[in-house]
Amino acid sequence: MRATNDATAEGLVARVAEAYERGDFGPLLESLDENVVWISASANRAAFRFAGIYRGRAGVLEVTSQIAVTLTFLKYRPREIICQGETVWSLVDCEIVPLGAKRPVAFEMATRFRIRGGRILEYRGFVDTEYLKATMPSVADAAQTAA
Repeated sequence: MRATNDATAEGLVARVAEAYERGDFGPLLESLDENVVWISASANRAAFRFAGIYRGRAGVLEVTSQIAVTLTFLKYRPREIICQGETVWSLVDCEIVPLGAKRPVAFEMATRFRIRGGRILEYRGFVDTEYLKATMPSVADAAQTAA
């Protein structure tokens, strides 16, 4: 990933990702538009507690809380960030340990942000959920345990 100016949409995504890897959701929450829409990589709540669509700051706080109690991120590093207008795409190298798991799981994730005036209007995550379910069968159990 190349160095970016924090004032740019690209820089905002890089700063949020860097903090996210440390488990610090502050920069993300501070950058949200009050009408933000957060669309998780899966709609399957039986497999992923944090699945679905969340609206507003309260919705994003809810989903990030669910992520934090279900997964520990060991790595969340954008390999590439591409910005065009309001849209910022990133390809992210991830490594997580699901609640109750004995080993970490590595995978790639794509993200799409819509940013205007330094505020995140929309987030959408894309990940191979079938791979995650196959490599970490405890994720559904972890979701139930954390509930």
